[in-house]
Amino acid sequence: MEIIPKPYTKKGMVPKDRAKLISKDLNLTDIDNRLLPIVGDGMSFGITAKKDVTLDDLTLDINFSKKIADIFEEVIKPLNSKREKERRARYNTILEGGVIILADRGDKKLEIVGMFSYPYPKDLNLSKPNSYKKEIFKYMLLDKFNNRESVLRNRTFDMRIRPGSTFKTVTSIAGFKTGLIDKLDKEYRWYIEGRTDLYGAQFKRNSAVMVHLKNFSFANGFTERTNNATFKNSFKMSYNVYFGYLALMLNHKLDNGYKKSLYPINSRLEDRIKEFPLVGVANDLGFNKNIVISKSKNIIAPPSLFPKYFGLSKEVVDSGIGQFEVSATPLQMAIVANTVRTRDIEIPKLLKEDNSTTVIKNYIKKSTQ
Repeated sequence: MEIIPKPYTKKGMVPKDRAKLISKDLNLTDIDNRLLPIVGDGMSFGITAKKDVTLDDLTLDINFSKKIADIFEEVIKPLNSKREKERRARYNTILEGGVIILADRGDKKLEIVGMFSYPYPKDLNLSKPNSYKKEIFKYMLLDKFNNRESVLRNRTFDMRIRPGSTFKTVTSIAGFKTGLIDKLDKEYRWYIEGRTDLYGAQFKRNSAVMVHLKNFSFANGFTERTNNATFKNSFKMSYNVYFGYLALMLNHKLDNGYKKSLYPINSRLEDRIKEFPLVGVANDLGFNKNIVISKSKNIIAPPSLFPKYFGLSKEVVDSGIGQFEVSATPLQMAIVANTVRTRDIEIPKLLKEDNSTTVIKNYIKKSTQ
């Protein structure tokens, strides 16, 4: 079996005619290797592997993307120490990440202007087939989601990880859309005021929360109190206790008081969304569906995931802070952030010839923004 497609067995990995097609002024083999997971080789991976897509067609600013790469690599220097590498080896983890930058150029012109994916193929030489075989084998013949070590993956599009506290923005949107933020600030905040752990907090109908969730301080590594437990301060301080409590309030199966089990689970998605509006808000924002960047060129980002089934209150609490089975890509969270900025749910464009796509107009109120 031929591992490398026939075009790659010639003198260069990218045929000259294809290299010219990719860019009028830039030969692909001259591109900074740090951008290869994004731009690609023009044949088998990356954006330019799509039919008739060239660098000149993209809204990407290559020089800006290089600056993003510079900043990213400077930030992660401490994580590349011998000690940190040994720690990752013990836990069978790798250092990976993705950055995506959006720019608003006006009506229907929300653009992707910068991307960087890490790790990247530092030693890959597209002009030498032997340098290419190992990585192209990983990328082409293995499931990319199960092959986390492939340095050719565009992680800005397909790296699904637990979003953690960034997901509190989604929980906040659900809280505002249901009117629970005001209710929590006025009536329920006193039940969590000063608490370091959600466990034991008073809940609806004089019940008590019986699940642990603590605030964690990155400043000193210890738990901290939920002081001034308003939404504004809790969002600023990223209090887990507040957002775990908000997630419980959002679940209507707990309207009559806290309970550990949420069984039986309704079979219809519509009913589950009514029971737990956070499921609906996540779906509206783009979770659980492919993100179509360009329909004409078939540029599609895999879906981020938000669970649709909740059998335990613990799962509800953890989902409210971006844990449990929540997983999101950098692209998905960029769309969430832009929704807060513009109030519209909008899919950015990557090709100059396209328009960005407004999915829902005025999704959040101006007062919420």
